[in-house]
Amino acid sequence: MTRERIVQAALGLARQEGLAGVSMRKLAQELGVEAMSLYHHVPNKRALLVLMADRSLATLRPVDPATPWTERLTGLLQDIFHAGMENPAMISVLVAQELDAPDVNVSGRSAIEVIDSILEILADSGLSAQDQVHAYNSLISLVCGFVLGPALALTPAPPNESVREQRRLSGAAVETLPALAGVLDRLHTADAAADLRFSLDLYVGALDRLAASK
Repeated sequence: MTRERIVQAALGLARQEGLAGVSMRKLAQELGVEAMSLYHHVPNKRALLVLMADRSLATLRPVDPATPWTERLTGLLQDIFHAGMENPAMISVLVAQELDAPDVNVSGRSAIEVIDSILEILADSGLSAQDQVHAYNSLISLVCGFVLGPALALTPAPPNESVREQRRLSGAAVETLPALAGVLDRLHTADAAADLRFSLDLYVGALDRLAASK
């Protein structure tokens, strides 16, 4: 048994059941060992999440300091979104601001370094320290919502059933819910990455105007 094997198994479990389904007991069952044996390699679940997050944090591209702060911020947050879609543990660690874990060494960029990168960009914007904190918390929550939102949704219906339901609702909505009927097709084919980019453009643009007004 190795730490690497434990982390890989935890990542697989998270993809199957979501982060809520990752526990030391379930992980031990997946690996065919006693739960207590895992603690020789990973001290606790918090440390496990940090190690899981490390797999994606290490892949984030460095920001180019020569580009405008708005582009740096938007690009980094989009990278965090895409990495988080592959590994929700990374988002969990950033949202919880898990800045360290006892007896755990990470191989690449740590959560605190990513948080520092975001705050450094916000500092370059000219926002006040308090506004930087508000912006950081809001932006991370925004990205978190786009990553974790689908996992919180109800189990989707089979494709054919979903189409039938959409047609039934569309027919009823034409008379009683005209606004919904007008966008129903687009709601069912929404692109989370495109929606996030739209949201970031609005939010970061508003931050830029706020900073310029100070």
